[in-house]
Amino acid sequence: MSNACPLLCIFVTSNLTKYERACVDQTQTRRQIEEFFDLGFTVVEQFFDEREMTKIATGFDRLLEIAQELSSTPDFDPDASHNLEYNGSYFDFRNVDTIERKFGIRKIAWCGGAVPVLLRYGRHPRLLKLASQLLGSQEMNHLINQAHLKMPGTNVAFKWHQDSVNRGIHKGYFVDINGRGSFVQTGLAVDDASADSGPLAFIPRCGEGHLPHTAAGHLLPEQVDESRQVVPLPNRGDLLLWHPYTIHGSKPNVSSRPRRVLINGYAYPRANNRSYTGSEKGAGELIRAPR
Repeated sequence: MSNACPLLCIFVTSNLTKYERACVDQTQTRRQIEEFFDLGFTVVEQFFDEREMTKIATGFDRLLEIAQELSSTPDFDPDASHNLEYNGSYFDFRNVDTIERKFGIRKIAWCGGAVPVLLRYGRHPRLLKLASQLLGSQEMNHLINQAHLKMPGTNVAFKWHQDSVNRGIHKGYFVDINGRGSFVQTGLAVDDASADSGPLAFIPRCGEGHLPHTAAGHLLPEQVDESRQVVPLPNRGDLLLWHPYTIHGSKPNVSSRPRRVLINGYAYPRANNRSYTGSEKGAGELIRAPR
């Protein structure tokens, strides 16, 4: 990836930090936008500063504590536990092998229900302005506020897929209204990523749109040319953004450190036609980016 200036350079500079104001360069901004729509993904370096990241990381620590509480109940079964609810967040322990058969969390849907600070950062004005620019709409539906803890010693991985399948575009649950994907997914690195920590890998887009997926929601090996994959290694505070038609996936974390990511997804108004997990705590709400 290039070291181009972050997308956030397009926003009103009076709302930016000293670091962000120093990056204002419209030529480089256009390059970032082109990466998102042509390559299918881009990276915004140091989107949140260390003070902000400390708050987010503390929120992830609380999620781990809650997961430990849920998994300590006598009837807990890590093979069957899917979407255990806690204050509007849903903890997925399903099919995750660990040494102690505990704490193997696949994902936490609408994590801001249990830990509100994670929802506040999922709706941070800078983040919403960025999504608004890519969607071409000041209004958007906030569909995803998700935590991936990817702890070392687990088999958590995500096979090659497009997020359009998770939106249900093939079933009519989602419609690309604006003709440019109508959805933006973001992933904030809570930890420095390394090649062995199971980082996200992307296949640069070729404009093929939504592809047929298996019933399990992933692509077949013959549909993916892995020789073309690009694996950004974001540092703590860096933000990844990717298009709903971009093929991506990740391998297990075989390092000795967690690889935590805060994921948020925003849809163009009226593109989404279904209720999302966490709706009782705000999933799917129509929200507005500040001007």
